[in-house]
Amino acid sequence: MADVAARLPSGKVLVAAGMATKTAGLYDPSSGSFSFTGSLTDERDSGARAVLLDDGAVLVIGGEWNYRVYRTHFWSTAEIYP
Repeated sequence: MADVAARLPSGKVLVAAGMATKTAGLYDPSSGSFSFTGSLTDERDSGARAVLLDDGAVLVIGGEWNYRVYRTHFWSTAEIYP
């Protein structure tokens, strides 16, 4: 699993991507809890990046998806989480 994360202004951490999953969630370090926030358009494994934008949204870009063992697809797309 190769999740990407970005700390939000609220102190919570957006965790997105990962191998064989299209999920995203928020981790709250003050309570130690994790909650599901939605789904990604693409499975973003190794090489994905999460960037906190000035308005507090998170841009999730790139990554790769390995399937059928020896076939790899590199994403050239991006997603924004408000």
